[in-house]
Amino acid sequence: MCTQYLLVLLNFLRGVTSRPNAVGQGYRPAAFQVPTNPSIVDTLFTLNAGSTRQKGDLSAAASANPLQKGHVWYTNLKVEGQTYRLVIDTGSSDTWIVKPSFTCLDFGTGAPTSQSACHFGPGYAPGSGFKFIPNEHFNTTYPSGENLKGGHLGLWTVNTQIATIDPAIWLGDGTTSGLLGLAYPSITAAFNGTTFDYDNAETQIPYDPIFTAMYKQHLIPPIFSLALSRPSNRIGYGNGYLALGGLPPIATESSLHPSDNFLYLSSQRHN
Repeated sequence: MCTQYLLVLLNFLRGVTSRPNAVGQGYRPAAFQVPTNPSIVDTLFTLNAGSTRQKGDLSAAASANPLQKGHVWYTNLKVEGQTYRLVIDTGSSDTWIVKPSFTCLDFGTGAPTSQSACHFGPGYAPGSGFKFIPNEHFNTTYPSGENLKGGHLGLWTVNTQIATIDPAIWLGDGTTSGLLGLAYPSITAAFNGTTFDYDNAETQIPYDPIFTAMYKQHLIPPIFSLALSRPSNRIGYGNGYLALGGLPPIATESSLHPSDNFLYLSSQRHN
C-alpha cells in the first residue's frame, strides 16, 4: 500500500527580523523562490498525529467535526539523553518544555490546581548541557488563551534558547511535554528582567530560535519541510516527517512549484 503525503516546503530567504513600530504596520515578505535541487536530508524527525487536544468550555458548543477538532502533530526531541514529545508549531517561534515541578493554573480562574489538569507529558529538569540566562524570562499567551511563563536556558551545542515552564495555563493532550516553534525571531517571547508584570515590545529580547540558529550557524540550509499523511487510527503511529535543511525521504511525482496565493498580515505579539 502506497502512503500519500502532503509536502510543504518553507524557504527562509527573507524573514521579518524586527518588531513593527506601530499597530497595523507590517512587512511584506519576499516571494517564495523554489530552491535549486533541494536534497533529501538526514536532519529529520518522524511526526505523529496525537490525540485531539483539550478544548475550553464546550458545554454550549455544537458537536465538533474533524476539522474543528483537528489533531496535534508532535515529534520526539532528545534533550540531554531524554526524549520528549513536542508539538510542532510553524506559527510561533519559541521552543519550551514544562518543568517536572511546574504549577498548573486553572484555565478559567487562573488559580493553582492539580498538575494533571494541564495534561502534560513528562517534565524536563535542566542538566549540564544548558546554562541559565540571567535577567531574562519567558512569557507567552497563545490565541487559545493558554499562557506559559518561565526561565530561559542557553544551549551549548547550538547557540539558541529554550524555555522551561512554570507556571502554566495549558490544555494538553496527555502526551506532549512542550512545543517546538519554527517561526522567525521577531515574535519570540523572551523579555528583560525577572518580573512578568511589565512585558511589552520595549522589554522584548528577540533571539534566534532553534531552526534560525541552525541555518545562521551554517549547520543546515535555510529550508525546512513538512510531509503529512492522513492521521492513522493508531495514536502515536508515524504520520509524516519534519526535515530541517531539505526534503524528507518520500517519493514526489512532480517538480516543486511556488504558491502566490498569500494573504499578508501584520505581525504583532500580545501578552
